[in-house]
Amino acid sequence: MESIDRRTVLQRGAVLAGAALIAPSALAGRARAAAPGYGALAPAANGLVSLPAGFTCHVVDQTGHPIPGLPQGPPGAPDGQAFFPHPTNRRLLRVVRNHELGAGTALGDVGKAYDQAVQGSVVIYDIDPATMTPVDAFLVASGLLWPCSGGATPRKTWLTCEEGTHFTGAAALPKKHGYVFEIPSTAGGQIMPAPLKAMGRFVHEAAVTDPKTGIVYMTEDDTPAGFFRFVPNDRNNLAAGGTLQMLAVQGQPGYDTRKHQTVGRDLRTAWVMIPDADPDLEGGGPAARVAKQGIALGGATFDYLEGEDFKNGAVTFAKPTAATRTTVRCGVTRRRREPFGCSTRRTTATSWTHPTTSRSVLAAACSCARTGTPGTSCADSPPLARCSTSPRTSWEAAIPSSRVRSTRPTAGG
Repeated sequence: MESIDRRTVLQRGAVLAGAALIAPSALAGRARAAAPGYGALAPAANGLVSLPAGFTCHVVDQTGHPIPGLPQGPPGAPDGQAFFPHPTNRRLLRVVRNHELGAGTALGDVGKAYDQAVQGSVVIYDIDPATMTPVDAFLVASGLLWPCSGGATPRKTWLTCEEGTHFTGAAALPKKHGYVFEIPSTAGGQIMPAPLKAMGRFVHEAAVTDPKTGIVYMTEDDTPAGFFRFVPNDRNNLAAGGTLQMLAVQGQPGYDTRKHQTVGRDLRTAWVMIPDADPDLEGGGPAARVAKQGIALGGATFDYLEGEDFKNGAVTFAKPTAATRTTVRCGVTRRRREPFGCSTRRTTATSWTHPTTSRSVLAAACSCARTGTPGTSCADSPPLARCSTSPRTSWEAAIPSSRVRSTRPTAGG
C-alpha cells in the first residue's frame, strides 16, 4: 500500500490537504447527465477559497495557531504531502507534510537537524475525520532547504524533495543541499534525516515510485531541466545507492521539448546515465548541474517541471508555462470522460497556500471531469480565479518509458 487511497479518504468523510478540509458532497451519488464539470464558483463564506455548489470547506490547522502537539502552531509554507494509514489507530488519517522554509535556525531539536542553519521541515499530522480536527502533530524532520513536493512510496514512506541547492550570493550553508530524504510515516518523533545523494543533487520538485520496479521518477523545477529516474540497487532500500538517468528522445540528441510540440504525438525515448549525481555546484558552477550533464549526453530539455502522478503504468508530469509560487495551476492528465461524474477513486486533491494569510487550503477536484477548456473555472483556484491564469503542459511517459507525449498545452482545467 503506497499511501491511503482516495476512495478510503472519501469514505472516511472528507478530503484533506494543507490546512483545510473540503467535504466531497458534490462527488457522492449525484449523477450528472450534463457535460463534466462542477459549475461556477461562488465566493466562500470564510474568504479562503471559492468552491462550486455542493462543496464545503473546513480549516483544520493554520500557521501559528496552536493544535495538539504543536503549541506554537504548525510551521509556515505548507507544501507537498501524502496520506498514510495511522500505524496504531485505524480511525485516524496520518498526513506527512512538507513546510517549504529557507534559512534560519532549524526547528525542533537542532541536534537532529540535517542542517542547523535551515528551517525547512516535515511534520506529521494525525487527523480525526469524524471531527475534522488534528488530534496530534509533531515535527519529524528539520534542517531541509525548501522541501517542496515529494511522493509516497510502497514502503509507507515519504520522499521529501529539496527545491534548493544553495543560496546564491549568501554565506555558504554548513551542509550541501538539493537532495531527496526518505521519511517513515510510522515515525513517533523527530528523526535525523539522511540525504539520498545517489538520487541526484538538483532543484527537486516531485518524486513518484513505480510499485512494480521500485524505480523513482523525479521532476526538476529549474531551467534548463531534465526529467529523471533513479534505478535503485535495492528497491526496498534507496540508501543502498543506484543509477541516476535522464530522459532522452531517440535519434534526436539534445531534443528541446520547450519548442514546436504537437499534441498527442508520441516520441520514442531512451535514458542517458548521469556521470556525477552529486556534483560540486559551488566549485563546478552551473556546468556541473545534473541537467547540463544529461543534455551534453543527448538528454531532452524541459524547464520548470512540477507535479507528477503514476497511474496505470505511466507517469504524467506537468509544466506550467507561466507561474509563480502563489499562482494557482490547473492541469489535466489524460482521463476518459464519465458523463455521470467521477468515481471517488478518480478524485484528486490539491492544496494551495493563500499568498497573504499563509493559510493552506484544499480544493478537491475530479480529474476525469477536467475538460481542459480555456477559461473553465477550477475548484482549486483562489477566490474567483480561473484556469486561464496559468496555462500548463502535461507530459505522459510510458513505463517502461519507450515514448513520451505532450497533452493539452492550453489554458484549462
